[in-house]
Amino acid sequence: MISIIIRTKNEDKHLEKCLIALNFQNYSKCEIIIVDNNSSDNTVKIAKNFNCKILHYPKNQIFNYSKSINIAIKKAKGDIISILSAHCIPFDNYWIYNAIKHFENPEVAAVYSRQIPTNSSKPSDIRDLFQVFRSETNYQTKDSYFNNASSFIRKSLWSEIKFDEKINGLEDICWSRKVQEKKMKIVYEPNSKVFHYHGINQNSDKNRLIRHIRILKQQMFIK
Repeated sequence: MISIIIRTKNEDKHLEKCLIALNFQNYSKCEIIIVDNNSSDNTVKIAKNFNCKILHYPKNQIFNYSKSINIAIKKAKGDIISILSAHCIPFDNYWIYNAIKHFENPEVAAVYSRQIPTNSSKPSDIRDLFQVFRSETNYQTKDSYFNNASSFIRKSLWSEIKFDEKINGLEDICWSRKVQEKKMKIVYEPNSKVFHYHGINQNSDKNRLIRHIRILKQQMFIK
């Protein structure tokens, strides 16, 4: 079974499209777990219309990306965990299939998808997505780039190495580096595709940029 974890915060504009796309996947052994961060719109109402397990992020705590994933994986039944942003919409019915085939190789720890822009994407986001997500499958042994906007990981590895709740962002790349230290591979699979309208840098949001640079320096990715 695959457990698909979707983190939400006021995502009623995109969530229904995402859940409909998941229902049309050609892989039926799935559960969907929503981790909602106190949405004030119709996000939870939409999720209730689908066969989703709904978890609520603690109201009295500052949201942490790593913690939201860890909360959901603890409740997940699947051997493979997919992490998907609510505003990432699977491109076709083979989003799951094209990713999970790599787990037949026991050396593969995780797989991440190609992200493609939408008609509403800003020019800078279109540029960034084109530069980062190319058309060739890549088996990464030292390059620790990984992206939880659309990813798949082994739950058994998460049991050993959970997402670091001491950081709030770039949890995917930090986790990837730790599993690569165990001689496991990260796979980029371009045929597992999602639409991602705001891209990887959210149109160069300054606060996000400052936070990410701080994490990169703390984790010794850059000096």
